[in-house]
Amino acid sequence: MSRQQQLLRLLADGGPHAEPELCQVLGLSAGDLVDILAELPRFDLHIERRVDAVLRWHNPTTVLHGDTIAQYLQASGCEINCRQINVVTEVDSTNSFLLESDRKFFVNGCVCTAEAQPLGRGRRGRPWVAVPYQDIMLSIGWRFDRSRPLSGLSLAVGMTVADVLRRYGVEELGVKWPNDLVWQQRKLGGILIDSRAGQHDLRLVAGIGLNVASERRLSDTPSQAWVGLAEILDNNVDRNRLVADFIGTLHSMFIEFARVGFGPWQRRWEDYCVAQGKTVCIGDGTSDIIGIVQGIDSEGALLVCDATGATHRFLNAEVTLRLQS
Repeated sequence: MSRQQQLLRLLADGGPHAEPELCQVLGLSAGDLVDILAELPRFDLHIERRVDAVLRWHNPTTVLHGDTIAQYLQASGCEINCRQINVVTEVDSTNSFLLESDRKFFVNGCVCTAEAQPLGRGRRGRPWVAVPYQDIMLSIGWRFDRSRPLSGLSLAVGMTVADVLRRYGVEELGVKWPNDLVWQQRKLGGILIDSRAGQHDLRLVAGIGLNVASERRLSDTPSQAWVGLAEILDNNVDRNRLVADFIGTLHSMFIEFARVGFGPWQRRWEDYCVAQGKTVCIGDGTSDIIGIVQGIDSEGALLVCDATGATHRFLNAEVTLRLQS
């Protein structure tokens, strides 16, 4: 945990804290503390610093903490070593952090979550802009046998994440093929799958970007309205608990997917699909198809029936799906 994160964890109770006491607890000099405070506006964090050398963080958020996440996981019975959980202040991409890590570190269930991710990306390379210290940027890695078909995995991840959020009380939440989490036609989050092939296995990383903050941000799909989890639930979100629930539930899902494949999730898809039975426009912008969504096939491909009765199959996630009014 960085010095910045340590300081913010102490300030996260929202109360006043004397600077000398903070320096003593954290083992900092007065100059060190000033340097840390000078970094915070870059993350859009503003700490009140009074003339009597007292600091206070108004409207604080939950600061991510690896040990706390590990405790939640242990309480739930998930067997993930706390050394597999990387909580960083800032990283270009949590997916890239895992994919580029040492092979000895990349074990099933390895995790990276960050407070800030300036180069985060969504589908088709679009930037994913998150609010530092408020949103969730999480990646979990898994090794799969190269002979195992992984079609439909991104949909299974999306449905699994939706299951967790539904347990938190996020009703009317669905998945927009292939990887968006949508609540009342507003984007709540997204899934990004990256992989790297080895000689005998495939290193796969599932990245989750979740809007938690209620403030406005640029979206990776500028034309689409967005929503934050805090607005839906109308309360503060314990990000450590939520991250632990995502990790534990995805851990179980990956084990099951490696064993049985996409079949169980294909059968459940209609319960999540926000476009099922609706008219959509889908394509790459040059050759679009307008039709009615019929569902998905065994590989997770979207099936769309056009006005002539012909069924079109879309498996390439580089196409764009738009609901028609």
